[in-house]
Amino acid sequence: MRTKVAVPMAVLKSTSRRLPALDWLRGLVMVLMTVDHASGTFNAGRLMTDGLALYRPGTPLPASQFLTRWITHLCAPTFVFLAGSALALSVQKREAAGESPRAIDRFILARGLLIVALDPLWMSPVFTPGQVLLQVLYAIGGSLIAMVALRRLGGRWLAGIGLALVFGGEALTGLALAATGGEPSLPVALLLTGGRFGPLLVAYPLLPWLAWVPSAKLSVPPEVVESFADASPLITVSSSPEAVSSTAFRSATGLTVTLTVCVALS
Repeated sequence: MRTKVAVPMAVLKSTSRRLPALDWLRGLVMVLMTVDHASGTFNAGRLMTDGLALYRPGTPLPASQFLTRWITHLCAPTFVFLAGSALALSVQKREAAGESPRAIDRFILARGLLIVALDPLWMSPVFTPGQVLLQVLYAIGGSLIAMVALRRLGGRWLAGIGLALVFGGEALTGLALAATGGEPSLPVALLLTGGRFGPLLVAYPLLPWLAWVPSAKLSVPPEVVESFADASPLITVSSSPEAVSSTAFRSATGLTVTLTVCVALS
């Protein structure tokens, strides 16, 4: 004989639940990243000339190879976007817990510096021995460091900076190159153009990628502040199904818009 046990609503409401929009997006880009890396190892016909800057007229461009490479261009912007989402949720949690702005700044700065250091100290010796390669981790860490100051700006300012970097990045790069005589200096390469300087190769300049972090901060719904339970990259919330659905919808909408812009500009 079975007996029914009444479970208090307080217990049900405290159950930890995932934030679906971010989980789905993270899973999607991990699959796409796997496709890209597997293609680099096992695909004999792999091409890297799918961008306007690298393609030469008349070069064969099979649709299957083009699309295999093209879909993976969503990965890096999404990784940076997810870093911005995690930052926004973490800051909101710490503010709600009563931490001072200075303590939060120290936390963001330390995390940003650590992530930047992973590229030369960990990734470079493994993938490019004898060279220093600055890629996505440099862009993410540098963006977190920049957000120490930028997070104090209002939503309109953040949106303006993000849009200006996305749509005006090429013009800004052209002005910087004109000021340096057509060849990027090291600061210009680190911020805008990328480039090689002896053993140092800057593959992901900071400012073009910084645009996605403020965009992610703006996409976090206010109701997440009360229900946020964990500031780690594996984000969870404790909330009602209605609040979770609302959060997922609004987050997915912001992420979809961002990725659409990314694809249009790739």
